[in-house]
Amino acid sequence: MGKQGFDPRTALANALNTSGKAKAAPPKKEVVKEVPISTKKKVEKPAEPDPAPKTKKDLEEDQRRYVEQLEAEKQQFFASEQARKLAGSKGVDQEVTYVEDKDTRKPKAVSDISDFWKKELGLLPYMPTDNVQEVDLPEELDHSIRLLYLQNLNEQLEKLLTMRALPQGQ
Repeated sequence: MGKQGFDPRTALANALNTSGKAKAAPPKKEVVKEVPISTKKKVEKPAEPDPAPKTKKDLEEDQRRYVEQLEAEKQQFFASEQARKLAGSKGVDQEVTYVEDKDTRKPKAVSDISDFWKKELGLLPYMPTDNVQEVDLPEELDHSIRLLYLQNLNEQLEKLLTMRALPQGQ
């Protein structure tokens, strides 16, 4: 063996061995060097105290503010979409209006000519006998029924004329 493989402890162990078999050297003890302790004192940061637990009133107030913030964001979205729509020059068949979905409470786009905007007004059909003077009325028609019909028609037309022509963010 060369110098690289020679270990004096192994040689000593083998010399003291009376059994005649070679033994391996005992494991080396590793010397642990001590790290010098610095004499400077470490400045410990003061531990931040845990925040006091929130009361039920504080939690409710936080929730109320959060809901108000979400509502304000939703209103801002609808207003910005309405402004964008007014500034744009798309046709009514291509334009959409955003409305709040009843199930998910999120905005959804609805075409401006969709059946979504359709409302049932309950209008009665107009009959040719409705356009005659009282003297020309057939005798089998009751004047009170005709007057009731005309009053009902007048109310329905008022509703129709007060409706918005184009859908807007509702």
